[in-house]
Amino acid sequence: MDVGQFIGEQELPELILPDIDAISPDNVWVNYDGESDTFIIYLNKKPIPGISYYLTSNLLAITPLESNEVVGFQVEAWEREYVPKHETLASWWPTTKHTLIGNRSWSPWLVMLALVFLLGYVFEPKENEQLALVMA
Repeated sequence: MDVGQFIGEQELPELILPDIDAISPDNVWVNYDGESDTFIIYLNKKPIPGISYYLTSNLLAITPLESNEVVGFQVEAWEREYVPKHETLASWWPTTKHTLIGNRSWSPWLVMLALVFLLGYVFEPKENEQLALVMA
């Protein structure tokens, strides 16, 4: 059932991206959940309550409840759909996933992959023109 039937189509607010130069690897919190195949990145050290906005069919921007400043991103169907579509991510993902031993969902490799994702697919979205239009 489509929730949009009940609440109607929602307009995407004007989202405010953080300054790329202000992003520090020390402040990046990343998690990959294998069960839901979800890749989540927060740029402010930890998850916070927020609102998620679909930018594409499987990419969401996360904002705090009180502002439109983007503090994170969530990618649904990460391994199943998103990674195979992007050559760089596809080449890094097997090594990165291997570092997630047992129920550990975080590793330094995952932070590096998150930074590659942010630089290559969010702030310089050459491969994703739809995202470039949404974030412009």
